[in-house]
Amino acid sequence: MPNAGRAGSDWMMEQLSSRGITSRVAAKVARVEDRLVVFEDGSEQHFDLLIAVLPHRVPEVVSESGLAGPHGWIAVDSGTLETTHPRVYAVGDVTLIPLANRDARTNRHDRRSQRRTRRREGRRSSSSTSHAGLASEQR
Repeated sequence: MPNAGRAGSDWMMEQLSSRGITSRVAAKVARVEDRLVVFEDGSEQHFDLLIAVLPHRVPEVVSESGLAGPHGWIAVDSGTLETTHPRVYAVGDVTLIPLANRDARTNRHDRRSQRRTRRREGRRSSSSTSHAGLASEQR
């Protein structure tokens, strides 16, 4: 549970372990069979209940929109959800919002980069965009 930060992750692992619940973090699954997970490293884990989180990826339309940064996600102002394009907002799993596990230097860089892009975009004409997860304010 990396996005809970170190303390949150440690607490969650303690809670699971104290209840006899086995968990594996950042393990790549090769396949799931009847009550068995086979991992890419060849190890296996039997289970009664499997809870898995698949890798998050932005949809192709977002990647091709020009809104995503070099990291692949749409950087937004965490207070307003405005993107680097004036009056264009993004919400949900397509956004890059700093979490507890983010490096502070990266967050600062993202904010500086976003301000520079906003200044550049301010010199160009803005276009309206609308898609699921994206919204453009019409004025």
